[in-house]
Amino acid sequence: MFEFARGAYHRGVTETVIRQFFSPYIILPCTEGHVWKAARIDADLSLSGQIIGSADVWIAAAALETGLPVLTVNIAHFSRVPGVKVIGYAVLP
Repeated sequence: MFEFARGAYHRGVTETVIRQFFSPYIILPCTEGHVWKAARIDADLSLSGQIIGSADVWIAAAALETGLPVLTVNIAHFSRVPGVKVIGYAVLP
């Protein structure tokens, strides 16, 4: 949610519009399992020289913990995390 909202703010979208967009969706809570998984992912990627952004680490951890895929335009980052199912899409110009 953070990563999406940040990108929307960069494009001038208001909080009201972002909240309306999210309203039909269930927002998953951050669990202790996410914390441990995120820490492991971040450490492993750092040790292998394949660092990704901290928001992407949290998204990957949530995906692994829940078994849900990641829908993203940033296939390269999420493909670095073993086990993450990635669904790519293109953004219209």
